[in-house]
This record gives sequence, C-alpha cells and structure tokens, in this order.
Amino acid sequence: MKKILTILTAFLCTLGMNAQIPLAGATQENPVEIKTGECYLLPTDFSNAYFTYKAEADGLLYLTLSKGLKIFGQGGPLPLFEKECVQGVRSGETYTFYNTTTWGDTITMTPSFKAGKPYLPLELLSTTPGEGSTYRTTQQEGDVTFIFNVTINATAVKARVELANGETISVSSYRTSEDYNTQGTNYTLQLAETYNMLYNDGRLKEGDTFKVILSDIVSDTEADNIYNGEASVQLTASGEVVRLASISNSSKLMSYYMPGDEAGLITLTFTGDVTCTAPHATLAYGDREAGTWAEVKVPYTINGNTITWNVQGIHLTNVPTDDEGNRYVSISLKNIADKDGYPIESNAIGTTGTILFSYLIETMDINIYPDFLPTAGSNIDNTKEVEIWISAGKYVTFDGAKITYQKEGTSTTETIPLEQLRQEDDPYSDTDLLVYVPIENYPFEAGEVTIELTNVSAANGTTPEMKVTYQSEGARVSHITSPTATSLETTGTWSIDGRPVSPTLQSQRKGIYLQRMADGTVRKTFEF
Repeated sequence: MKKILTILTAFLCTLGMNAQIPLAGATQENPVEIKTGECYLLPTDFSNAYFTYKAEADGLLYLTLSKGLKIFGQGGPLPLFEKECVQGVRSGETYTFYNTTTWGDTITMTPSFKAGKPYLPLELLSTTPGEGSTYRTTQQEGDVTFIFNVTINATAVKARVELANGETISVSSYRTSEDYNTQGTNYTLQLAETYNMLYNDGRLKEGDTFKVILSDIVSDTEADNIYNGEASVQLTASGEVVRLASISNSSKLMSYYMPGDEAGLITLTFTGDVTCTAPHATLAYGDREAGTWAEVKVPYTINGNTITWNVQGIHLTNVPTDDEGNRYVSISLKNIADKDGYPIESNAIGTTGTILFSYLIETMDINIYPDFLPTAGSNIDNTKEVEIWISAGKYVTFDGAKITYQKEGTSTTETIPLEQLRQEDDPYSDTDLLVYVPIENYPFEAGEVTIELTNVSAANGTTPEMKVTYQSEGARVSHITSPTATSLETTGTWSIDGRPVSPTLQSQRKGIYLQRMADGTVRKTFEF
C-alpha cells in the first residue's frame, strides 16, 4: 500500500497537481530540509541544490525522480534504480544530498521512506552470460560476470565450477569493477583457463551443463549485510572453440623478402576451419607520440584451417630502433571466426577474434654494388642507353634517374622518370638486376656526362650510390645533319636516328627531334 501511495504521489507531483517546492538556491551553507510525501522541483540552470533529510527510524530513503538523474550523498553518488535513488539511513541522523547539474528539463523529486535495515539488502541483479546460455571462451573473453547492487568484499568471495556429476573445481582468477548506475560491484570470474582444462581433459563435452557458483558474499561496508545463499548461473558447454595451433614464424623477420621467397610467407594453423572479414592484416611499428608510427597493409589468404600472411616485397629498413637498439614490428589480423561465425580464441588481451605477433627485425646481410656499361670515363656520343648491373638489385628500390651534361656552356640536370627506365632480371642470377637508362635524345656538348639513379634505398638499410661519369666530344650536336625527305617514310615526328616518336613521348623527353611536314619537307626541333 505504501509503494502504491509513493507512486501516486510521484505521479501527481509530475503532473503538477501536488505543490512543487523549488530547491533552486538551496546552498551547501543553507540547505532545504526535505519531508516524505512532498514534491520538490530541482533547479534547471546548471546549479546544484543542497538538501537534507533527518531520519526518524532506521530504514531506506527513496528519492523518486521524474527523469533519471544522479543524486550525491556524503559517500558519493547514490545507487540509482531506473528513476529512483536509494540511501540507507539510521534513526536520529541527518543526511545531506545534492543533485547533478541539468539544463532545461523540469525534474521533480518525491521522497519516501521504508523502515527496516539501514542499508540496501545485498542482491544479485544479473549475470553475463545469462542463465542457460551457451558458454564460449571467445565471447566476453570467456569471463562470467555477476552484477551486485551494492559493493561487496571481493577478497572474501569463494568461486567454483560445479559439473553435472557433482565434481567441483575452484577458480581463483577474478577482477572487479564498480557499476556506474547502482554503485554496486561487477564481479568477473576469468573462467577461460579452467574451462579449457576441463574441456581438454574430457570432463566437459559439447552440450554438457555446468554451474558457476559464488559463495561467502558480504557487503564491503555493512558487515551484517550478507547475500542469502550462493550466487550461481547454469551454462551449457559449447563445441570445441577454434584456436591457434601453430605458426610458421612467430619471432623474427628479415628487413626484406623478395616476391616469391617462401620465407616471406607466415602460415598460421588453427584447430578448425576459419573465415575472416578483415580486408588485410596490419603490420605496424613506431611511436605515435614521436611521430614515427606507421602501418603497412599485409595481404593474406585463407585455406581451410590456415591463414597465410604475405610480407614479401615489404621494405622494413625504416623501422625505428628502441632504447636497446632493437627494431620491432607487430602483425595483427582481426575479425577471425570459425565456420559458424563465432570468433576464434584470441591471443591478444582485451580483443575478440584477433591474432597478433611481435617480430624482431634483422638486417639482411647482402652486398649491393653497381657496374656500368659502357664503363666509367668512356665516350658515349654514340650510346643509346646505359646499362647498370646491380648486385642484389632485387633488394633495391629507386624512383628514377637523372642525367647531368653540358648544354650551351652550362651544366644542366634533367630527371628521367622510373617508367622510362627498362628493368630486366639478370638471367644468370636470382637476385641481380639490369637497369637501362635511355640517353639517345639528350644533345650533349663537349664535357662530362653523369648518370645517377635517384633516391636509392636497399633492404639492408643502406643507401648505395648508383652513379657513373662519362665523356662527350659534343658529337650529338656537331654531327647532326638534316636527312633528306625520303629518309623518313611518313609525316610525323622522329628521333635523330630515324625512329618514330609520339608527341606524348617528345613532350616528356628533352632532346632533338625531326619532323616530316605535310609538304614532304623535314625540319629539326629542339626540346630543352
């Protein structure tokens, strides 16, 4: 009957049919004393209203609100159940409260009192997973959480698993946290290790039921506030959870693996077939605060119960060193599930369906150097392209070339884009490379001609120089004569040795070109 009257009073208060006593302006120095059965109006101008309550008997003070709001007492925020805050009170004592700030919304508060013990009875509110659920170590990291309405003495709690045959196994690994709304305790049993042991021993099989039980549950603040009985939840064992069984490489990587190098494939084998929705694995290294953080996409393939990461062709020479001079990267893949869509057991704390490994990077022991044809110092007036043979060239990257020569009495440097360089594998080596630099359209005057590959970087962390200097007698300029019209077959643009050149290529390459006009005449053009 009292509960019905309290609800009716609160309803009438909300409708404004009971007189609403404003609490705006009630300060800590001058609080308002509240009475049960009255209706109070909380301030809506971002201010705190302070109010007191003097208990005439032991029991519980309920503050029923028209909208959910935190009310603070002397010990912090009060437990909040839906729109009702609760405070245990003792006879003759005065308690002070204040509201959290709000703006705009009209919020009313109706106090009521229930005689009895001056504290909330210790109760189990819920469990995660819930009663009768199927338990998986991959869901919620295999944890089972009991949610209590008040703070409990976690060190006093005893936890165990009880099998259907009555066998019990103690569990000692747990953690606790405060529930934001009730100010109670979330007691979480870390059950995965115990469950895996029982499953692997055959004591638990798919479909078996078992109980997770807590005993000796007492309040952390009221010694005589004891949970009546044992808190428990009955669960059903799932089928075998898919987990990582082995990995082909879990510790060290070289700074580079050539495409096709089997050592650059990292194979993860699982206890069952797997799927994955992630677009790629992620290789990461560096320090975010230091500005050295970097992430690299790593392709992967799935074949039944294996996932293969492919790190071939990824240069890791820029990975920064730590304080001990070592270089580390991590490779991770998220959203891995079994064939039924359940996440696999993760090997990374705080994640679900994720596999992560950290690797020490070792520098490659390779000898990188170039050789040039024609040889350095030669005359190249009649050379169409320079051949650069690079020892271990497949471990080298560069973004183009540049050529420096004399033009109109001045040293001139021009760039040659990477796409204009011809590259071939050395037929006599698995690692050496041949690079051809075209130079036929550059009008050298007498003097030195220097050719150099640009922004060279090697997989062993070095930046080897790929540079050669030749001589020119200016033959490309002094020996050029206008050909007859009959030497060019059709109208268009041609190189000086009679090969057709597209207008696009002419605009990209500087040099001397020949044009056959519509009237059959031929003229020289210069692109500088």
